[in-house]
Amino acid sequence: MIIRRLTGADLAGLQEFYDSLTEEITYFFRPWGEATEEILRDHLASGEDGRALVWGLVSEAGEVEGHAFIRGPGTEQPSFGIGLRKRAQDQGWGRRLAEAILAEADARGFPEVHLGVNKDNPRAIALYQSLGWTIIGEIDSNCPDGSWRMVRARP
Repeated sequence: MIIRRLTGADLAGLQEFYDSLTEEITYFFRPWGEATEEILRDHLASGEDGRALVWGLVSEAGEVEGHAFIRGPGTEQPSFGIGLRKRAQDQGWGRRLAEAILAEADARGFPEVHLGVNKDNPRAIALYQSLGWTIIGEIDSNCPDGSWRMVRARP
């Protein structure tokens, strides 16, 4: 597996990634209502032109197995998101992908990175806390139990 920036050339692979996610995964990871080709094309372009950091976990066969992003660099609250296919989970890839994109954010001088996480996702909350995020409040969400707002300051 390779962790790298995603570009416009990864559009088909990123589309296939989102189309393959299980209902369980999309319950916790839904950065868009629907990951349409137009949305993903703009998202990848935002990584190329500096409006976002857009990274992926890519198999040797070229399949996108995970996707992480930070939207809004240069804003007061850059926003982090990460998701992995079921077959890539429980192997440490989520941590490595998060560490890679956060290292890039730190190198670029982002003072903070924010995220929202469902309260009923203890695995993600534990991962985020181990990477330096702290809970700073609640946010409105479609999750029945609500969601936490978390922030990670640059070390």
